[in-house]
Amino acid sequence: YEATTLGTVPEGLVLLSGGLSTSDDILGHASDELWRALESKIDNDACVVGCEFATSVGPAPDHLAASGILPDTAYCIATMASLESTGRLVKLRALHGTPEWKGKWHDNDPAWSNRLRSSLNFSKNANDGCFWMTFDDWARHFNRVFVCRSVDSQWTKHTARSKWAGRTAGGCPNFVSWRFNPQWLVRVSAPTSVSVAVTLPHDLSAAKGADGLTNYGVGFYIVRGNAPPDQNRRILELDASRVVAQPQPELTRRFMSEVQLEPSAEPYVIMPYAFFPGQESPFTLSLRYNSGGGNQGAGGTAVV
Repeated sequence: YEATTLGTVPEGLVLLSGGLSTSDDILGHASDELWRALESKIDNDACVVGCEFATSVGPAPDHLAASGILPDTAYCIATMASLESTGRLVKLRALHGTPEWKGKWHDNDPAWSNRLRSSLNFSKNANDGCFWMTFDDWARHFNRVFVCRSVDSQWTKHTARSKWAGRTAGGCPNFVSWRFNPQWLVRVSAPTSVSVAVTLPHDLSAAKGADGLTNYGVGFYIVRGNAPPDQNRRILELDASRVVAQPQPELTRRFMSEVQLEPSAEPYVIMPYAFFPGQESPFTLSLRYNSGGGNQGAGGTAVV
């Protein structure tokens, strides 16, 4: 619990729940696709969904201070509703006593009719940290959304402990030395959604700033491996056409992203990296997937 005082919201959710936590930048787009994605996560009892305006993504706009929304503050997305009379609405919840939204559909907005209050189970309390806002306003006042999904016994986890040290601290593919980074082979025999996490140790104090964020930009590449008979050999050249996933690296102690892998005669190669060559650190690579069946690819993944 003490470790949650520094770092990012997704890191804290993982520490508290042991689940799978991911985050994405919104960048002001209130799209139908985003609405459907959030709705599906909120309807899933295994998921916790939240948002924040993260100043690490961009400076706080002038309208944020007047709106009542605090930057770098976690808000839970409690529920969503789409009504003919109101359009798409989002209910947010922050800690008790946190300043609340002052725009359209704030607690004292006269647009709240008795019928609407009843249908949305509206409670007028200036200090409970709960409020409603339009989906468009939500997308304008928040720039990052995060999802934490709980895991159970149907999830399979593979873990490898390694380190970037000396020659193997090769940096990202912007540098030719990337090829010396540790690499792992993954074989997939069924369509599989895999959660990949690269975690640095808690005691990496020399590489952390005052805000607890590591100075290491951490990420990973997944590429299609070599064809037989060289399928077990390292990747030494990075062909863009063979790159399967290259999520944007982040300044974080735990970097996590979900990747959909399709069956392939060739193995996949996973290469975690710290952004610059010479950035040394132990790290843990973890892969999780749902082995309970369905579209997660039961029994279809093996780290070799």
